[in-house]
Amino acid sequence: MNKHPVQFYDSASPGNIPSGVNAAVCINGRFAWSEHDVRRMGSVFRYIAVGGEPQWAAHARGVDIEPECVWPPEQAIPFLVARHLHFGDATAYCDRSTLPQLRELVDRAGIRVLYWVATLDDTRQVEGAWAVQYADVRNLYDVSILHGVNNLHRP
Repeated sequence: MNKHPVQFYDSASPGNIPSGVNAAVCINGRFAWSEHDVRRMGSVFRYIAVGGEPQWAAHARGVDIEPECVWPPEQAIPFLVARHLHFGDATAYCDRSTLPQLRELVDRAGIRVLYWVATLDDTRQVEGAWAVQYADVRNLYDVSILHGVNNLHRP
């Protein structure tokens, strides 16, 4: 657990996020951020919002596992495996109710995954979570807290 947790933000509308903060950035699909919005942020954590195709594993740290993005959770495994093979880790964003199923799938695949878990009810600790998305601020952006290693800057 990180002794000094880091806060970061994400949004389908990046203009809603204040400049200079740590941000989780969508790199493809309908929620992809412009380079202008990426440059406005402090540190960025590049993840993929929609699809989950393995070829994106060299460019994105993780995958958004939820309906209208990558669903059902089994569909995320090829991306997570490819990412693990490229960099030795992968990040999986999912809500708390999907986490047990996803952990089982990841265990079967034999890969290392960092879990970014959405609670959105101000719960900031989830057993085994690298990060927790705990708040939705007026439907403008979400706020997460990073408990694990601060590797937001890594590809």
